[in-house]
Amino acid sequence: MSAARPYTTPPGFVLASEVERRYVQWLHRGRVPLSEITGLAGDGGFGKSTVAQDLGARTSRGTLGQLPMGQTSPNPAASLSSPPRSRSSQS
Repeated sequence: MSAARPYTTPPGFVLASEVERRYVQWLHRGRVPLSEITGLAGDGGFGKSTVAQDLGARTSRGTLGQLPMGQTSPNPAASLSSPPRSRSSQS
């Protein structure tokens, strides 16, 4: 039996045990982190675009944030992006 070789992390990767914890501020508590990228994934026809548009509208009006005492965000902004549909899925 040969001796086990020590594990080495591939270049560009970090072990989860080495990641430092950091405080996360939430736009929508437990669902949408503030100032981070959030993705919606799923099969077509289940309302991902509707949810994204609703989140964007509420964020831009300042009515979605989890701020105390009914305060709204002083600089609300939202950016929505969607990859182009492939020609085969446009039928």
